[in-house]
Amino acid sequence: MIAAIEDNALAWMPVFEQLPGAERHGPAVVSDVAHPLCNSVVMAPDDTDVAAVRALAAARGHAQLWWVRSTTPSLTARLEEVAIEREEMPGMALALDRLDDAAAPLPDGVVVEQVGPLGLRHFVEPFASAFGFDQQTARPLIAALARADADLMNWVAYEGDAAVGCASVLVHAGVAGLYNVGVTPERGRRGVGAAMTVRALAVARERGIEHAILHSSAAGFPIYQRLGFETLSTVRAFVTP
Repeated sequence: MIAAIEDNALAWMPVFEQLPGAERHGPAVVSDVAHPLCNSVVMAPDDTDVAAVRALAAARGHAQLWWVRSTTPSLTARLEEVAIEREEMPGMALALDRLDDAAAPLPDGVVVEQVGPLGLRHFVEPFASAFGFDQQTARPLIAALARADADLMNWVAYEGDAAVGCASVLVHAGVAGLYNVGVTPERGRRGVGAAMTVRALAVARERGIEHAILHSSAAGFPIYQRLGFETLSTVRAFVTP
């Protein structure tokens, strides 16, 4: 399961390849969007030439985000020397037959809808405000979600006419990866994110997928623990100039 927690992230590469000006170089994608996420290096091998990969994004004046396996100690050590930001994320998993559909009821007045490519236009506002992206980053990222050749499902939470939350599930490596769970700040701490998580994972279970995985933020960790997720590994992220 540890391998699946890390391998699932590889399925983001087809999404990143849909960004404006995107070019793929092995585990790295560089694009014209000036945000580290849009210039990601995903689960690179331990012997990766860090300087050469950094030069790809530096040629466009961009920083890079490295998603790093727990089994690449040499790469991790070399990134520690040059990184300007670092984060350790618990790699968590849940057997979906243990998912409690009643664990996170929706707040009154909130509905959750699974959306296709056209509905993703409603994804932009909660995604941008929850994760601190500007519109110049959020819009091409969401457009890439709509175009990507990936087994990807997306949800939006609405309160009245306002889109207030978002979530994605990416199926790869035999598991359902939960990503992009976010709620607009003014609607936070009401259980919207947890409710979206349960509904998204219930759809994955209906498809016959047996396990869900995620890379947890510090804020999300107690919520995922409460829903039954267990920590099995640590996924590291580094931003390099």
